[in-house]
Amino acid sequence: MLRTKKARTSFLLAMFLVMGLVMSNVMTVAGADWTHTWGGPSNDYANAVAVDNSGNVYVAGSTASFGAGGTDVLILKYSPLGTLLWTKTWGGSGNEAANAIAVGPDGFLYVTGSSSSFASGCCYGGSIQSVINNCAC
Repeated sequence: MLRTKKARTSFLLAMFLVMGLVMSNVMTVAGADWTHTWGGPSNDYANAVAVDNSGNVYVAGSTASFGAGGTDVLILKYSPLGTLLWTKTWGGSGNEAANAIAVGPDGFLYVTGSSSSFASGCCYGGSIQSVINNCAC
């Protein structure tokens, strides 16, 4: 199929409009009408966000302000209206970080990241219910 410049431009414009609508819907579902600041005296980072079917927002990253020592995995849960529902940290004396988070069809949270405290050189993944203690590598 031979495409003309006009056809490519129309296709790109259509994709841009569709992506804009999708992002608009995601932002509405995620409750973009609120913001929240969380942190302590040290470096704390948000690396990933997931939204469940109820509109709860999960933020995953790392914290040096709270936890067992070094930098630890940080997971925050917010209600659809932006109320902080809970915080979880996980780690040891070394450095840990969550790099991605997803809500599975079973409703469990799945988190991937890294750890220098446990099983050196291995990445970790699992559900929050299993305390992310099984090596997935």
